[in-house]
Formats: sequence, C-alpha cells, structure tokens
Amino acid sequence: MKINIAAILILALQSCSELTCDWSGGVITDYGSYCNNDLKIKVYEDSNYLRYEVLNQKGNVVIKTDMNISKFQRWGLFLDEQKNLWVLSSDVGDAVWKLDSSTGRYNKKMFHYYLTKDSVPRELYNSKLKYFIK
Repeated sequence: MKINIAAILILALQSCSELTCDWSGGVITDYGSYCNNDLKIKVYEDSNYLRYEVLNQKGNVVIKTDMNISKFQRWGLFLDEQKNLWVLSSDVGDAVWKLDSSTGRYNKKMFHYYLTKDSVPRELYNSKLKYFIK
C-alpha cells in the first residue's frame, strides 16, 4: 500500500512540474515561459536587462535577444496570429521579428519612428500594450 501511495505522489508531482503549452499568444509583460503547439518563449532578467528567446517545436532557438532593454523601463512582447514577435520598449525602441514563411526563419525589423494603429496588427493595437502605439 505504501508503494502505491508513493508512486501516485511521484506521478502527481511530476505532472505539476511540466509546463502546460496552452498559451494562445498575445501579450507578455512578465518573466516566465510561454508556449503553444508551435513555439516556446522564455522571458527572464539578466544583469538588469530583459532577455528573451524563442524555441521551435524541435527545441532550436529561432529568436534570441539582441538588444539591451533595461528591466527598469516599460517593455512588452507580443506574439501575433502570424507568429511574429513584437518587441516594445520605452528604452531602446520597437522591433518585430517577422516569420518568413518561405524559409521558416525570423528576420528582425527595427522601427525608427513611432508605431501607429495602421502599422501594427489589430490584436496588438487592441491589447494592453496599446500605450506604446501613437
């Protein structure tokens, strides 16, 4: 009987530690891991900077932080319906990692102007990150 209880307890603890991959995309404003059937996004802090990386289904890194975004400034990430990752920062500016459907690779585009309602996906404009958009 003790062995059965121990086995059930071990299985329960193991299932609690596994990450549920049912995130539907959208806003990220906290550190942590976010995943769905296609991507896993890790957001963390390192030496007072925001860091993020995106992994595909195979566990390969397809996007990695390349900007020093201060954790003390306003920031937000947004995964849109086309699997493009928007990086919004009051510190270093805004960018989008666009998925090239023909190659499966992400290409980064920096914005050297204020984003407007017409330059972002509707779901981003309607999100709580709207304050980044003019």
